[in-house]
Amino acid sequence: MPLDPAQVVLVAEAVKDQLDADVKANVFTGLNFEPERSWVDADTALKDCDGLKVDCVGSQYEDSDPSSRSRIGYVVAVEIIIRQKFGTNDRGQDRKIKTSDVDQLAALVQQIHERFIKERRPAGMTGSSWKSGKIITACSRKHLREYSTFVGVIRELYDAPKAIAA
Repeated sequence: MPLDPAQVVLVAEAVKDQLDADVKANVFTGLNFEPERSWVDADTALKDCDGLKVDCVGSQYEDSDPSSRSRIGYVVAVEIIIRQKFGTNDRGQDRKIKTSDVDQLAALVQQIHERFIKERRPAGMTGSSWKSGKIITACSRKHLREYSTFVGVIRELYDAPKAIAA
């Protein structure tokens, strides 16, 4: 018999579904991507990546509170990792990555973060609610310099209680 999905997986999937609905509703004008739930490592270089990638990663449990014998109050962290590999066609005459392209992706990081603050709960997520959020990095200069890759990271925390059998 398969185990029930972990709270961290359920919340990350709900975050992915909300981003997918936002993309289909054209909330992020001019940027097209297909969010994916994964266990991606943000330090991994995107050697074979084409286009914009947005991963929803159930990263960890920040806290758990056994509020009773039949319920645990988990606090789940979900990281939204925005990545794009820049090629030679994405560079200006000075051979540098175009600042305007990086600006657009940094704006996407901020806009995604603001969406989750505003919504407080991803669509379809019942019983859980947004607790807090933080932009970890709007643009990793190390990844941009060493790998020609934009990496932005957002961490959102959710209360995700779970009923447990007695």
